[in-house]
Amino acid sequence: MKFTKNRLLSLLLVLAMLFALATTAFAGGEGGSSSGSGSQPAAAVTFTAPPTELAVEGTATLVASCNKSTQETPHAITYSVPDGTQALSLNTTTGAVTANHVSSEGVTVTATCSTCNVSATTTIRIVAKQITLNISSLTANVPVGATETTVTAAAKKAFETTAGANLKYLNCSE
Repeated sequence: MKFTKNRLLSLLLVLAMLFALATTAFAGGEGGSSSGSGSQPAAAVTFTAPPTELAVEGTATLVASCNKSTQETPHAITYSVPDGTQALSLNTTTGAVTANHVSSEGVTVTATCSTCNVSATTTIRIVAKQITLNISSLTANVPVGATETTVTAAAKKAFETTAGANLKYLNCSE
C-alpha cells in the first residue's frame, strides 16, 4: 500500500508540473515574448542622409520616414525647429530648409510622425558663405617716399572699400 501511495503522489506531482508548464506555454503564444516572426519592431523615425553643414543662403530638403509607414497606410512627417530660431528657415511640411545666417552651435531640426507620435532630431551647422573676389585693379593713394607700412595700410583701405559689401557675410553670427 505504501508503494502505491508513493506512485500516486509522484503521478500527481508530474501532472501538476505539466499543468504549470502548459499554461505558461499557452500564455506566451499571444504576446511578444515568443521567438516567432510575428513580433514587430517599435515605431521609429529616421532621417535619410541629412546635411550636417549648410552655407549661408544654401538650401536643402530633409527627408525623414517612419518605419511603420506603408504604401497602404502612409504616415505624415512634420518638421520643426525650436521657437525663435532665425538662423534657418524651415518648411514644416516638405522639410525644405534655407540657411539665413551663421550658427556655429547649429540648429536642431525635429521630424515627427503624427500617426505614431515618435520623433528624431538632426543638427545642422550654418557656416559662412564662401566668397570669391576677382579684383582686376586696385588703386591706392601712396605718398612719394612712403614706407612699406604706409603702402600696406593704403592697400588695405583700398581693398576694404572695394570689397566691403561682400565682407558682411564673414562677420555675421547668431
